[in-house]
Amino acid sequence: MIEQLIDPGDGSGTFQPIISDRTFEFLSNGTVKLNGNMCFIGNTVNPESFGTYEFIDDPRADVQFEGTIYPDDCEFSEATISFNLTLDGRLVIWYFCIEGCAEKYEKIN
Repeated sequence: MIEQLIDPGDGSGTFQPIISDRTFEFLSNGTVKLNGNMCFIGNTVNPESFGTYEFIDDPRADVQFEGTIYPDDCEFSEATISFNLTLDGRLVIWYFCIEGCAEKYEKIN
């Protein structure tokens, strides 16, 4: 994770640089792994969380996100996380919250 956005509720929030070892790993079998709690925005790297992901591939869909992550281990079963891939190859994870809550990741090899 390289940046984090937590909006105060008025739309004025911007992504801010952050130093973190938090990483998402998307596997070809449709599973995703995070070395932190996938249920909430944060900077912690323990414990590991797992889930599944899917891309939104319906060209008729009027959506602002490219895909959805479904965490396996959240206390609330309806928890979902949306994501986008930016033009510069970064991953933006959007958590459900009243204010804007997001994390930005860069690809590592």
